[in-house]
Amino acid sequence: MPECFDLDRLPTPIGTALLVTDADGLLRALDWEDHELRMKQLLRLHYGAVELKNARAPRELRAVARPAQARSLRGLRRRRSRRTAASPPRLRRRRRPRPSASSS
Repeated sequence: MPECFDLDRLPTPIGTALLVTDADGLLRALDWEDHELRMKQLLRLHYGAVELKNARAPRELRAVARPAQARSLRGLRRRRSRRTAASPPRLRRRRRPRPSASSS
């Protein structure tokens, strides 16, 4: 009998995250939607035959990802608002090491 897990798709600013949980709500896998085939292959290698059914991950697990998403979006917005076409990002010049004064 195949192992049965729940699969939830969580939209994020950088793509859709796939959350795989077991019947107890424990996270068994986390990957991105464009790597779904690889994730399924790895689940099969680790657990044997696996059946994934579409279901929401536990609220606590989804809540952990939400604050991180909000922080990353705020940071991106802040950085974008500081830069305009008139003010390109400034590059720092590297300081050359001073030659050491050696006494002869």
